Amino acid sequence: MMAKPIRDTREGLVTAPVGTTLEDAEQVYEDRLHYYESRLERYESGEEPDYWYVDQAQERMDDAKLDLDRIRQQGNAQLQDVRNAVERAQQSHQEAEDSLAELLEEAEPAQEEEGRE
Repeated sequence: MMAKPIRDTREGLVTAPVGTTLEDAEQVYEDRLHYYESRLERYESGEEPDYWYVDQAQERMDDAKLDLDRIRQQGNAQLQDVRNAVERAQQSHQEAEDSLAELLEEAEPAQEEEGRE
């Protein structure tokens, strides 16, 4: 069961806990990006005189981007693990087929000799 995003009640922002899906992390990042852009716009228009709010919004946006990147890296690592496991399974399967073919070849002469006797 995947973790659901958590809403930060202080600012109505969504946060991405460990175990978050890629889609959830992308949504958190988009929310943080829009929040940062709105804070910056308010500051530049003079509506918000303190740049501290813009700075805080940017820090939260950066944290969300790091979370998103972490989740993407985990997904890539898991995908590579699966690819490696499939490759090992294919090699094991091929080795088993080769061993079976070898055993069948060895059994043929023995069966032919039994048929002659």
